[in-house]
Amino acid sequence: MIYSSMLRLIKLNSRNCTFQCKQSNGMSTMNEERKSGAGKMLVTMLLLAAWPASRASDWVQVGPAASIFEEDTVAAKYFVDKSSIVQSGALYKAWSLTSFARERTLDDGSPYLSVKTLNLYSCQEHTTTLRSNVYYADSMGKSAPVRSVRYEKFAPEDIVPDNAADHALRIVCAKYVAELQAAAAAAKAAAKAAAAAAKAATKAAAENAAATARAAKAAAAAAAAASSAPSQDGKWGK
Repeated sequence: MIYSSMLRLIKLNSRNCTFQCKQSNGMSTMNEERKSGAGKMLVTMLLLAAWPASRASDWVQVGPAASIFEEDTVAAKYFVDKSSIVQSGALYKAWSLTSFARERTLDDGSPYLSVKTLNLYSCQEHTTTLRSNVYYADSMGKSAPVRSVRYEKFAPEDIVPDNAADHALRIVCAKYVAELQAAAAAAKAAAKAAAAAAKAATKAAAENAAATARAAKAAAAAAAAASSAPSQDGKWGK
């Protein structure tokens, strides 16, 4: 329902832009490009605003974000959405949320009180890579987005021990550690089962060999008895 309403709104804005572009022949190309850019930003922000409603978030506070935003020593709180943790190749993606008590401003002067950040975490290398930021006017990301920024060129950064990002890494990698432990337990169980099967096979082979030996012994005894028994003419066998 939310997405269908948004799509109608997006289509309406698109039609209005087309009409205005046709009616404003005297406008400069720069103004048209600004309108087009604003339309794209509107679409992006609307979709990002609807995204949290599509699933239930599970925000877990991991401590103050003073080590990341030093000017907000006590005013910033840092959260990780456990429900957003997904594996991406050898890495794990997760959304985090920094909520400020004091208003901050973007480079264009837009105020914001919280920002959601998408990071890639390497549990083996203990690094994080910034992928995108979404800024909100209200705390805890409750309002519509003010701006969204996607990053393509950021390199992995080492995580400083015991800061907010390190605590986030522990939560994100808890799944990775659990998977390693489960894999190790499964390998141990498989090895134990294989050893038990080999032992059972060895025991069965030994029992079969003993049974064969007993059968051969019985056959030899029967043959010996048959050779020593008298024949029908009253003569003994050889």
